Amino acid sequence: LAEVAEAPPPGCTGECLKEFKAYQKEEAARAARRAKAQKALEKMAAQGSNVAADILDDEAAAPDVSPAEKKAIEAEKAAGQAAAAAQAEKERAAQQVAAKARAAEEAAAAKQRATEEAATKKKADAEAKEAAAAEAARQRASEASSLAAEASAKRGEAEKVGAAAASESAGIVSTAESAAQAELRAAKERAAAAEAEASREAAGVEREAKERVDAASGALSAAKATSRALENGISERETARAATQKEYDGTFILRFQKRGQLKDEVSRLKKEIKEEAKKLEKADKAVEQASTAFDKQKAYADKQQQVASKLRADAAAAGEKSLAAATKKADSAVADAKKQAAAAVKAAEGKAKALLKEADSLQARADKLR
Repeated sequence: LAEVAEAPPPGCTGECLKEFKAYQKEEAARAARRAKAQKALEKMAAQGSNVAADILDDEAAAPDVSPAEKKAIEAEKAAGQAAAAAQAEKERAAQQVAAKARAAEEAAAAKQRATEEAATKKKADAEAKEAAAAEAARQRASEASSLAAEASAKRGEAEKVGAAAASESAGIVSTAESAAQAELRAAKERAAAAEAEASREAAGVEREAKERVDAASGALSAAKATSRALENGISERETARAATQKEYDGTFILRFQKRGQLKDEVSRLKKEIKEEAKKLEKADKAVEQASTAFDKQKAYADKQQQVASKLRADAAAAGEKSLAAATKKADSAVADAKKQAAAAVKAAEGKAKALLKEADSLQARADKLR
C-alpha cells in the first residue's frame, strides 16, 4: 500500500493546506478499503482450499472408509483442490485487477500530488523570488541610505574645510596686522623717544648757551650800570664844582675864610672828578669788553641754537625714516599674510570642491539605487 503524506509540503498555507487535508482524508479511506478487500479475499481463498482439504483428509483417514470411498474421497479432494486452485486463480486474477486498479489509483494520486507539489513549489518559488526581490530592494535602500549619509558627511566636511580655511585666513591676516600695528607702535615710540632725547639734548645746548648769554648780558648790564653811575657822579660833581666855583667867584675877596673853604671844595671836586674820570675810563673799557663778550656769547648762542635745531631736525628725520621703514615692513608683512591667507583659502576651496564632487557622485549612486 502507498503511504499517505503526514505533513503538508513546505510553504503550503491557506487554500493549499485545506486541499492537502481533504486529499489526506480521501487517501486514508481508500487505503482502509483496500486492506479490507485484501483480507476478505485471503480468507475466502484459505477457507475454500485448506479447510475443505483438511475435512477430506480427515474423512479419508477414517478407519471405516472403504477403498472405493477413499478413492471417491480423493477424487473429491482432487476436484476440490482443482476448484480451489481455479478459485485461487480467479482470486489472483481479481487481485491483479485490483492491484492494477490500485496502481492506477496510486499513479493518479501521485500525479495529483506531483501537481500539487509543483503548484506548492511554484508558489514557494514565487514567494522566494518575491522575498529575494524584497531583500534586494531592502539592500538597495540600505546602500542608498548609506551612500546618501556619506554624501551628506562629505558636504559637511566640505563646509567645515571652508569654514576652517576662512577662520585660518582671518587669523593669519589678523595676526599679521596685529604684529604690524605693534611694530608701528614700537617704531613710533622709538622715534618719539629719540626725538625726546634729542629735544632734551637740544634744550641742554640752548640752556647752556642762554646761561652764557645771560651771564654776559648781566656782566654788560653791570658794566654799563657802573659806567652810568660814574658818569652821573662826575656830572653831579661837575655841577657842584661849577656852582662852588661860581659861588667862589662871587664871594668878596676879603672873605678869606669863605673863599678858602670854597676853593678847597672846588679843589676837592676837581680831584674827585679826575679820579672818577679815570674810573669811568676803566668802566667804559669794561663795558666795551663786556659788550664784546656779550656779542661773542650771543654768536655762540646763535650757533648753539642751530646745533639744537639740527639735533631736533635730525631726530625728527631719523624718526620719520624709521617709521617709514617700519611702515613698509609692516605693509609687506600684511601683504605676505594676505597672500598666504589667499593660498590657504584657495587650497581649501580645491579640497572642498573635490569633497562636493565626491558627495555629488555618492548622491547620484544613491538616487540610482532608489
